[in-house]
Amino acid sequence: MEIFDLPRTRPVQLRVRRRRFECLVCKGTGKARTFSERGPDIHERYNMTHRLYEHVLDAITKKPLALVQKETGVPAGTLWNIAHDLAVRLWANHKFPTPRVLSMDGVKLYGKEYMVIGDAHTGIPIGFLETIEASPIRAWVRDNVEEARVEVFVADLHKSNTSVGELRLGRSLRVADKWHVIEHYQRVLSRQINSEIDRLRKSGRKEMAKTLWDLKPAMMAVDPKKCRWRRYPKKPQREFDLVRDLKPILRRFPLLSRAYWGRYDFLKFYSSEALGDAMIWLNRFHARTAPFSHTQDMVAFNKRLTKNWELITNYFLSARQIAGGEWKRATTSAMEQQNREIRKRLSIRHGVQNFALMRMVVLYAHWHVGGEIVLCSGPGCSAAYGPVAGPPVPPEIRAAAGIYPQCSECAGR
Repeated sequence: MEIFDLPRTRPVQLRVRRRRFECLVCKGTGKARTFSERGPDIHERYNMTHRLYEHVLDAITKKPLALVQKETGVPAGTLWNIAHDLAVRLWANHKFPTPRVLSMDGVKLYGKEYMVIGDAHTGIPIGFLETIEASPIRAWVRDNVEEARVEVFVADLHKSNTSVGELRLGRSLRVADKWHVIEHYQRVLSRQINSEIDRLRKSGRKEMAKTLWDLKPAMMAVDPKKCRWRRYPKKPQREFDLVRDLKPILRRFPLLSRAYWGRYDFLKFYSSEALGDAMIWLNRFHARTAPFSHTQDMVAFNKRLTKNWELITNYFLSARQIAGGEWKRATTSAMEQQNREIRKRLSIRHGVQNFALMRMVVLYAHWHVGGEIVLCSGPGCSAAYGPVAGPPVPPEIRAAAGIYPQCSECAGR
């Protein structure tokens, strides 16, 4: 019998001679099965030591199976079975603790929309659903979230998110994510720039249209550090300068100037310390954008602003103190960053389509499975709990001490 082990992270394959037994129940049926005695440190199902099994449990949530196979020497079929069994076990038996500030954000993977639910401050996910429809999300929140523990709920203004906030998290402070609100005005600004470019092209001023097209990334950038001169870096780029490059364009096109500086006023609205200070900037924003407030995009933006005014202004009430004493307002920024990491983790797995495995990779890549996420060792028990604090204890030390993690039900027997 070949046994796989991984002492000190070096893969080792042992050839062990053991007795084989014939199943007495199957004997005489023509389909008798045989089995070998396992030994004290060999996994009951897989031909590997317990410490290698625990190493694999943690590795398959963080690395592609092909890389784990290369590192450990364990056959691909065995790794697939371990990964699938672990994914199903965690899906059915493990729940994360509810964060104080809950966030929801959609992510598109392989052409399909998924919903990620997690801690708004850290971005660490606690739930992953293969839909963005309101009804299944509400059902998941009902079964997996302690609603009384949620102090703040932040999400974009998608109808599914607002429905979940109203019907399941009505006691919490519900906040519209500021970056999604700003993004809606970004679309207004983009349309204004595009319409000006089209007008210039139709009037034969193609060079001016090309200049405006090259400047569009700089005009759209919310972060000044991301301002750049050219859309495509085929030609040598020079440093973008607001006074030299953009101001002459804005002076030439007053409506475009109003749309651009209106975005500045709206950003100052969100960066204000209190709602009273923010309203000064919002009034300036409305006055500046009044000449094109009749356009379809601006009408839709103002309508959204009015309809969700309470959720938008709750942003100024959402400040909470986090680790280190810092005060932070609720946004989905951390969730957005995690969504980018989710795309990377799934892309290097060559587009895994099994939802149970996708969910395991999304939710447990941050945790040490077998250490922080504890799997009950009780006979026939598939419970899982955690995360728990403290450094993980190697399996050989636990075995020598006779200590095996158990859930509360198994420990009470």
